Amino acid sequence: MTTPILKRELRDALRARVAGVSIDEKFWASGVIRGHVADLAHWRAARVVMVYAGDETEPDLDYLIPLGVSQRKTMCVARIDWQAGRMWPAAVDSTMRLAWGRNRIRVPDASCPDVSPDRVDLVIVPGVGFDAAGGRLGRGGGFYDRFLAGDGAGGLRACVVGAGFAASIAERVPMEAHDRKMDAVVTEAGVLVCGVKEERA
Repeated sequence: MTTPILKRELRDALRARVAGVSIDEKFWASGVIRGHVADLAHWRAARVVMVYAGDETEPDLDYLIPLGVSQRKTMCVARIDWQAGRMWPAAVDSTMRLAWGRNRIRVPDASCPDVSPDRVDLVIVPGVGFDAAGGRLGRGGGFYDRFLAGDGAGGLRACVVGAGFAASIAERVPMEAHDRKMDAVVTEAGVLVCGVKEERA
């Protein structure tokens, strides 16, 4: 069985598993996950952080935006060019700066300034699934794969942390050559450290 087929089957299975988690459980888990992220050494050291604006299938990290701003961090969310199949960070100072875009994905509004990817210290990445080795299973569009590979203007040097519910952790995520492993994965159950990166002052 090919890796793309294995990914598709695992994606379907994990989506069904997460769909079985109640709204109340997701609300509680999201709060715990935000706390774990804010406790990371890389969060404390980061000056520029990129987070995602999630939907009901993903941990809600919205509160990290005002938290980071209060700590004098530049907080970013992805701006998306659907035709070109790429994304890049734009600075937001509150969730009020997010607008509904294609596929009901919230994106920075036109007033938000773009940020060069090489300025980003920490990227919090969503995923349909993760494993303990840092494997990530995305939605299949490849936007994060290209971004994390440095496809945007400027290179990406950031620490990369996956965020997901415990229900989205798989025994093993099938990986291809272009897939970027996470440096850590955060769920409500704790933090899985998958790689080693030097701390930045």
